[in-house]
Amino acid sequence: MTIVRPFTYGDAPAVATLYERVMRSRTDDAPPLLAPALVRYFLDHPWADPEIPALVCEGKGGRILGFIGSTVRRLIFDGRPVRLGCSGPLLRSPEPSAGMVGALLQRAYLAGRQEFSVTDGATPDAARLWIGMGGRAVDLPSLDWMKVFRPARFAVEFGFDRLGLGRWKPTASALGAPLDAVARRRLGAGKPDDTVSEELSADALAAFAEEGMGWARLRPAYDRPFADWLFAEMGALPSRGPLSRRLVRDHEGRVLGWHVVFVPPGGIAEVMQVVAKPRMAGAVIDDLFHTMDALGAAGVRGRLEAPLQAALAERGVLIRRGVPALIHTRSRELLSAIALGEAVLTRLDGEWWLPLHLERYETVPAKGRATASRPALPSASDAAMS
Repeated sequence: MTIVRPFTYGDAPAVATLYERVMRSRTDDAPPLLAPALVRYFLDHPWADPEIPALVCEGKGGRILGFIGSTVRRLIFDGRPVRLGCSGPLLRSPEPSAGMVGALLQRAYLAGRQEFSVTDGATPDAARLWIGMGGRAVDLPSLDWMKVFRPARFAVEFGFDRLGLGRWKPTASALGAPLDAVARRRLGAGKPDDTVSEELSADALAAFAEEGMGWARLRPAYDRPFADWLFAEMGALPSRGPLSRRLVRDHEGRVLGWHVVFVPPGGIAEVMQVVAKPRMAGAVIDDLFHTMDALGAAGVRGRLEAPLQAALAERGVLIRRGVPALIHTRSRELLSAIALGEAVLTRLDGEWWLPLHLERYETVPAKGRATASRPALPSASDAAMS
């Protein structure tokens, strides 16, 4: 006999232990700050919604057999508010009594009060589960684009961990440095002449959301409390690297768009969001490429999104199959807007950046957040020498 119910504060230690056993060390020794992180991400963030909660599956004796996270976002669709539920992670206890707990939790979540649900980090098994329950993959966001600045280091960063050669990365990068120095003369991104950029603050994200994304039928409805929380959490993740946030203007001060990117030192920068006004995507992407190259990134990659497709193609990016971007909705209008590229839905608005499987969660939190000492972004002048 199992019961699916909302995740509560009292469940956090048991869910942390389950997460450690299933997704991290395969032991029951959860680090001390993993449970508080679950509380912050799924119960205490400004847009947490009791109508779209994270769920647990409780078995005999109150034992937690499964968990599904819920990352809620508020959006505007054709001028009216809608709610997005982003599900994940999905955990099932390995013990035999867990049975079909994963399917029970996923079905219960998709039947919730949100207008639509998405996930952008599904495993193949989870993707089959979604599709079996009426979800579907969205074509363009299921592709990744990549721009290379330092090819030898990019190849090392992209391939060595997959081959189990992580400890050889520093040596291989050093050996490839002469090649990168030559290649960067051709592949490096020069400073755009027609734009300037500055740090994107939480105030600016909230203030310019409608201006930058007003063309879209479906877009996030950022406000100051949520933007503050989001940037604070994203900026405190050693496993992802420093967070670059840049607001792009023309020389007359008009906002053209912005980009938000994780920049692991010397690694491959991961784009969380690129927003551009109509016909301004090329200018914003040029600023993105210049910023990432100047900060010393081996390259930059992101999820392919319809508003950026033409500008990225003109700039010679590489395209490859990524993790499926899945959507589930009972609204044909919402599905049509997303399929036709009339929506702004980025990794900033999902669960991809959540670091539960990557962070150590062992150090004393800074200002209430579980984080190790994280590296700062280098200055552009220093990084450009690499």
